[in-house]
Amino acid sequence: MNLRYARKIAGLTQKEVADKIGIDRRTLSTWELGHKPINDYYLHRLAIVLKCPVAYLLGEKNMTIQEHIQLESNHSTLEDIEIIKTFGVLSHENRVALLYAARGFLECQKAQAEEEDEDYEDEYENEFYSAEC
Repeated sequence: MNLRYARKIAGLTQKEVADKIGIDRRTLSTWELGHKPINDYYLHRLAIVLKCPVAYLLGEKNMTIQEHIQLESNHSTLEDIEIIKTFGVLSHENRVALLYAARGFLECQKAQAEEEDEDYEDEYENEFYSAEC
């Protein structure tokens, strides 16, 4: 079953998914672990919320790399998609780990760029005010 993987790709917690489909988080957890079957009603709701085919959630369909890219692009940035294309031979778990690492790296780069912008603005303001005096 690919339920847990699809949820992680969607960037949702168990509680968020459970709330969206109207169930308890523990029920979703038992489904993800494969301890209980999912009835058709909730299976279709999960497919809608997670933006993926029912057959994929059930693990009945082996997806091609193009289909994985499409599934992940429903929730991914352009940077994520390029990473997936480059490292498309990785397992599901390794692909998810790589996406999280890449997102963390990009967030660090963004924070550094924002910090540099703030430093530049502070420097510009200091020059502007000292020129006025």
